[in-house]
Amino acid sequence: MSPTRTDEAAVNSWHARPDDLPTLRRLVRSYIDTWFPPGVAWSAADQQLVAALPVEHGSPSGTALLASAGSGAPVGCVLLRPHPTQDGAAELRKLHVTPAARHIGVGAGLLDAAERTAEELGYRQLVLDAAANRTAAVALHLQRGFHRSAGTGTHHDMTTMHRALP
Repeated sequence: MSPTRTDEAAVNSWHARPDDLPTLRRLVRSYIDTWFPPGVAWSAADQQLVAALPVEHGSPSGTALLASAGSGAPVGCVLLRPHPTQDGAAELRKLHVTPAARHIGVGAGLLDAAERTAEELGYRQLVLDAAANRTAAVALHLQRGFHRSAGTGTHHDMTTMHRALP
């Protein structure tokens, strides 16, 4: 993938390759550690997600994207897979930027790359669940044309958001 230019930084994003798997797993673990209360043990679902990354988010219908700011090390990720219940929809999961790399456009760059990839894979809609405490992420999605869906997300503290693709 080519670099995505934001107002604040050049964001380089790419589809994770097999040799990127340890980095991708580290970033997904960082997401879980960052957004879940301290002391909460890793659930079996979290462990299964990390173990299944190449299968659930791989070709031909999904991907895992990594991003760096400039030419540095990977500092963000997002996962894309077919939505489990909505035909023609891709599910965005675990959009995460490490705390030290926030507010420089990495999240927006990853979202751009995920949207382009979803379009290239033939999806007509993006769907995601956003935690209520992730106010910056929710604001980014709303700014980028996502809408809150009727009903609630998969958990009581989540909201489901969607956006049609061109």
